[in-house]
Amino acid sequence: MSRSMYTKNLISLIEKHEHSYPHNRPTGTRRGYAGGLLGFFALFVDDSYTAEEFKETIRGYVATLRQEITLVESDEVIAKLSSREVICYDILFVLSELELIGTVTGKLNVFNGMDSVVDKNVCVNENVGVIMNKTVDVTEESMDADEFVNVTESDAGVSEADSTEWEIV
Repeated sequence: MSRSMYTKNLISLIEKHEHSYPHNRPTGTRRGYAGGLLGFFALFVDDSYTAEEFKETIRGYVATLRQEITLVESDEVIAKLSSREVICYDILFVLSELELIGTVTGKLNVFNGMDSVVDKNVCVNENVGVIMNKTVDVTEESMDADEFVNVTESDAGVSEADSTEWEIV
């Protein structure tokens, strides 16, 4: 595929996911979504497409967005273009972090270290395979203090009549 086709596909991907992008969420959530977009895009590029070319494509798109923002008079269109710019910056941040930890060197292979790019306030469970294994039995001894426990109504010792005395905290 040609470089211009990669550029068109990347811009199309950003525009398609703009409406579902978590703009009003914490930075870690936004960057996690951006990492997903980056990983999805990396699936469809060949080995000759480098991370530096990808960054140049994103930077060029940001420059184009900024030019369009200066020409547009509608607040709605300005907000839309600005949100695309935020997506681009988040994608660039994730790619820079992957390069920093050494998982992206040269070609755009982002899958080796994607789980290492996290915000300080975001918790990542590295044992995701355990969650998917339905044959694992959970015993009380194996539970950590911060795990949820399913409490049934009979375990709670509280009836609906008592609920009128509850306070909303």
